[in-house]
Amino acid sequence: PGNIGPPNGSPSRFFIHLLMMVISCTMAIVIETFVYARQKEEESIMANNENLETQLKLLKSQINPHFLFNALNNIYALSVTNSDKTQQSIGTLSNMLRYVLYDCDRQWVPLAKEVDYIKDYLELFALKSSKELPITMDLEIADDAILIAPMLLVPFVENALKHGNISSAT
Repeated sequence: PGNIGPPNGSPSRFFIHLLMMVISCTMAIVIETFVYARQKEEESIMANNENLETQLKLLKSQINPHFLFNALNNIYALSVTNSDKTQQSIGTLSNMLRYVLYDCDRQWVPLAKEVDYIKDYLELFALKSSKELPITMDLEIADDAILIAPMLLVPFVENALKHGNISSAT
């Protein structure tokens, strides 16, 4: 008389269906929670990558305005005294700007292009002094086709020139 299930002692169909429904809902909630957490993690990683990419683009776009201004002034001064060197300096500056504008948009550049940029940078830097500056660049590169991030090495060169008292070394 007080028996809920069938007379043989097994659970009723209603109880089995209810149990299946609870298990299905629980699994669906667990799966949905896992998918949601994974989606949020991917969104967080993408936002972080976009932030880093934006910062990198900003750094790449910041060719030192002071250096550019000095280079143009030095080339202008050269135009009065040495037209051959003026043409060469304008070509050097053009190469540098081409590298910054076109090659630095890529994620990776050949090491040779970065080294060429540094050589051009040093050449234009030397223009600002009427004396011969003791700047040398000795490189032993096994494979100059190795890819690196563009403008990676330039801050080291800039800081070495800025803080190295190169003007007093002559």
